[in-house]
Amino acid sequence: MGDPERANLRRAVRIAIVLPVAYWVVEIGLDRRSGALEAAFAVFALLLFADFSGPMPHRFAAYLLTALAGLVMLVIGSLAAYWGWTSVLVGALGAFALTYAGVLRGYVAAAGLALLMPLVIALTATPAISEIPNELVGWSTGSALAIAAAMLLWPRYARSNLRLRVAGALEAAAALIRALWPESMETDGDNPSAAAKAFEAAAAEVDAAYDGYLLRPGTATSRDRSLMLVVDGIDRLKTFLAWVAEATERGASSIDRSLLATCEQMLAACVRAMRSGADPPVPSALNAAREQHTTSTEAYASEGLGRGQSDAVARTLHDSFRVRIIALQTQLIATDVRGAVGAPPDPKAVATYGGAALREHRRGLGDALRAQLHIDSPWLRNSLRTGIAVGLGVFIADLVDLEHGFWVVLGVVSVLRLDARATQKVIARAFAGTMIGFALGIGLVALIEDSDAATWALLPILAFLAAWAPGARSVVASQASFTLFVIVLYELFDPTHFLTASHRLLTVSVGLTVALVMSALLWPRGVTAAVGTTVTAALRAASEYLVAAYNRITSGPVDDRLVD
Repeated sequence: MGDPERANLRRAVRIAIVLPVAYWVVEIGLDRRSGALEAAFAVFALLLFADFSGPMPHRFAAYLLTALAGLVMLVIGSLAAYWGWTSVLVGALGAFALTYAGVLRGYVAAAGLALLMPLVIALTATPAISEIPNELVGWSTGSALAIAAAMLLWPRYARSNLRLRVAGALEAAAALIRALWPESMETDGDNPSAAAKAFEAAAAEVDAAYDGYLLRPGTATSRDRSLMLVVDGIDRLKTFLAWVAEATERGASSIDRSLLATCEQMLAACVRAMRSGADPPVPSALNAAREQHTTSTEAYASEGLGRGQSDAVARTLHDSFRVRIIALQTQLIATDVRGAVGAPPDPKAVATYGGAALREHRRGLGDALRAQLHIDSPWLRNSLRTGIAVGLGVFIADLVDLEHGFWVVLGVVSVLRLDARATQKVIARAFAGTMIGFALGIGLVALIEDSDAATWALLPILAFLAAWAPGARSVVASQASFTLFVIVLYELFDPTHFLTASHRLLTVSVGLTVALVMSALLWPRGVTAAVGTTVTAALRAASEYLVAAYNRITSGPVDDRLVD
């Protein structure tokens, strides 16, 4: 339940402050009562489900685009709600698209659930075109206040923190190069073992801020793609430098020294750029140094072999290869750092060998989407299952005319996991949490009776708990607090005493049942089977690549498909 950066606390406090204000402004200030709920849910969607982080201009753009997309979702859902099967189809396709788009990670993944909420609210509401303007006003007002709060109240800079950790890792890499080859930097150097441990620790800090996070930078924008490649490049550089550090003998020939010095300077330039966002590195300078190194190495080898010094030449070439592979990786990192800070590409930065450009494949937006578009992909399977489950939830809510039917769909989305077993575990906890919230809600409604003052006083407190509980990693606490919150919110919107609590229990139970059925019918084993298949395919591709590389050296051109 740790929250070292207080991100969860800050998020909950923002919502506790802004949500009651947004609700009051729309219902009382603007006299648009039917749009008050949309205002409240807009605050929840943007500040809890999205909660974008990073530099302020990027966050503002992400929030604004998500808010505008939410308006579109409301209109589409409201119009589709007039026809039963159309609403089911729109719900299924919308949930599939928003879930699958998460493969792009970053801001796109963060916006997915935030955009699904207005869609399902509109799809499951009683159709009324006359209410659409009020709903749009409510969503717009809530979004505007949420964006202002996100920008001004304790903003988060998680991506900036990742960039600082990347800078620290690159700085440690430069220090390790100085320690491994001190004669190249005209310094006594540090202890190689200590420098290697420092670089490993710095790289681990980067991994801790990046690995396993769905909302980490992905492939949605060019800056995110570049930052992702820098993180990958640090891992490869760590492997290469560890390989050198384990060697029993290290040293730099006169040929290698200038190239190593350029590598260290390039990494230092990358550090400055990642920390300041300005003065980007110039990777073409390192490419020129690499080409000069190639020319000098070839001349040395030719001269040494002519003198019969084959053993000395072999040792020098062996050491030079390590230097060259580190230089090439450093150049690739520098190229990606330019992209990560938004600098224009260096026109001469293409990695070359002997003047010929090396093959380089950079995945774009379309590549990332197409890569998962096969039936064995966990992303596609999860998206299909979510889409079908949401469509079924919309159908059931419409079929039995459930009031507040969107809770059915939210119940589905909140517990659906990659496999049946995990879904079953979450469902049991979610139902327990809903029952606890149901019981507490009934007690609160009975206690406050018709007191608007008491209801308004409880609203920010319960909004805080509903926003804070998910960060506590407790499904029971999350469901209980959210159930309690919506009961009090609807008591304020439409005082019905115990009816809201009863509807909440019924609709969530239906949603949990739908999720259980979908997880049992569609790929119940989740990603277990896919992992083995994927690992086997990766090993086969790596083997084919190795064979193709060897054949390229010994026999000339090979089939491009083997090295793509």
